[in-house]
Amino acid sequence: MVLVESRGLLETPERVNNIPDSAQWLGGVGAGSWFVLHHDNSMGKYQYRVQRFSMSGELECDALFYLEDAIIDMNKPYHFSYLSHCEKCTILQGEQKFVLEVIYYPADR
Repeated sequence: MVLVESRGLLETPERVNNIPDSAQWLGGVGAGSWFVLHHDNSMGKYQYRVQRFSMSGELECDALFYLEDAIIDMNKPYHFSYLSHCEKCTILQGEQKFVLEVIYYPADR
């Protein structure tokens, strides 16, 4: 379950076909990105995969992130917030703010 935050900056564009249904739009001034958060049992307890797509659907980054001593409940609403980019992502869930930091990029970056 996900929520979308735009802050009235850049409106949510039409979702192109290759952007996953679970992607969340985070609008900025003059630009924005679609973000996808993944977590499954194959990852470490505090590890998450984040993908960022451009408005046109281009994959801009796909990396493994680490969240120190906290766990995001993937079954509860959450949303990406500011500051989020390919090195660090901020996620809000309820009253909690989580900051994920990149630990690994695929070799083809």
